[in-house]
Amino acid sequence: MVSKARLHTLTALTAILLPSIFTGCTGADQKVDKGAAEVKRNGIVVTSEKLTNFEGLADKIKKEQIPDSEIICTVGDDAINVGDYKLNFRYKQDQAKQEISLHPQITAPLLKDAQRMGIELTEREKKDLIAASIKKGGFELEKKFQSGELKREDFEKQVLDMGLVLKAINTRIEQHLLTEIINNSLLVDAARKSGLGKVAFNRYVEVKHTDKYQEYLKLTSLTPNQVKDQILEEVLADLMKQKIVESADIADKQVYEFYQANKENFKHNGRYHWAQILIADPDQDFGAMTTIATDVSRKFPKLSQKEQMAKIQVIKDEKRKKAMDLVKSAKSGVDFATLANSSTEDIPARASKTGGDMGYTDLKSLAGNQIFKNIGSAIETMSPGEIYPKPIKSVVGWHVIKLIDKQESGYIPFEEVKDEIKETLARQNAEFAVRAWIIHQREVVPVRIAKRFESLLAKVNQLEGEKAPVTKSQP
Repeated sequence: MVSKARLHTLTALTAILLPSIFTGCTGADQKVDKGAAEVKRNGIVVTSEKLTNFEGLADKIKKEQIPDSEIICTVGDDAINVGDYKLNFRYKQDQAKQEISLHPQITAPLLKDAQRMGIELTEREKKDLIAASIKKGGFELEKKFQSGELKREDFEKQVLDMGLVLKAINTRIEQHLLTEIINNSLLVDAARKSGLGKVAFNRYVEVKHTDKYQEYLKLTSLTPNQVKDQILEEVLADLMKQKIVESADIADKQVYEFYQANKENFKHNGRYHWAQILIADPDQDFGAMTTIATDVSRKFPKLSQKEQMAKIQVIKDEKRKKAMDLVKSAKSGVDFATLANSSTEDIPARASKTGGDMGYTDLKSLAGNQIFKNIGSAIETMSPGEIYPKPIKSVVGWHVIKLIDKQESGYIPFEEVKDEIKETLARQNAEFAVRAWIIHQREVVPVRIAKRFESLLAKVNQLEGEKAPVTKSQP
């Protein structure tokens, strides 16, 4: 058993050791750059592409008033036009606004992000935002100004701060949107060819009947059919990602290599393997585990308060006696695991029939745990195979304790942490597998930039000191 703290360490390590790779929009004849970023996965070199950001595209569409029907680029036989781009942009904006309305506390970090990005509002933008907000507030807002309930300068600051947040969100959306549309086109096409359309439609029906969907419809300027299409494509893309991840296996050799490379992170300063039988008598309600007082109140609502108190005490005494009897039975030679499986009131442990096994842990972890802090000092005095001579009371009840093994400082064996490492690597490998799949698809499915957009997309994605990539334009 690995502690939560150690699992967090594993996650952080794999985030560093398994670098992410970027996927972007390339021309049909553009070679994948082998020097940009590469990493070996099961002996195969997976490379990144350079074109990842598309700033200026939304501005170009707006300034030149490019019609919705004009094609930006094609992905295989699928054309992505200006209308598709604008629709996806609005959908992303609406999603962001909904998140802000549901979780207003995220505004502060988003504002800091905007400031870090150097986002600023023009004087015209400031003027328009304030004018629109005052107009929307109407007579009620003017009353608040006049009464002193709300200072005009405070109101204007709130408006401009939100304007900065939304402008930063728009910048983030624009940077990655065309890449997302292209990659989603590949995923959605593959999902439909894999027969996932029916599953996606059923998921859409489930979403359609949620409160969040209804709230979103009130917020968005998209039609219900447009929302439906967006959700279906999102679901299809997600289903295809799941399919890709499921087919990507992590070899035991890869897990072992990670263990060996990071062995110091699996070192312990002495640990204890123990088991317990829990007799529930919680000081407060813990989810499904309720206090005796709560149980009595529910089962015997007609009893007077005095009668209820008396009944609570009787049950508490019975619980303590049951724990003491279990200690006697275990010390007399009755198999501890058998007693635990039949008597423990730890619901998950009873269902899993693990004999009360709590795995290995160290004294520091026990001392820092609200439930087990009283148990560490007891375990420290015990010898392997010993049953503690009396039940130990905690905030959840009475614990009957057995020490199974005691180890001096050393390394946690590979077999013991193998599954946890594999699970952690799998979370990182999931993103890796999807990105590798997309890169492969981009090598075999032609992506052609339309002539009108070719110079912009080549120019903004040119890396310093290098020539703009060659793209194949549409006529």
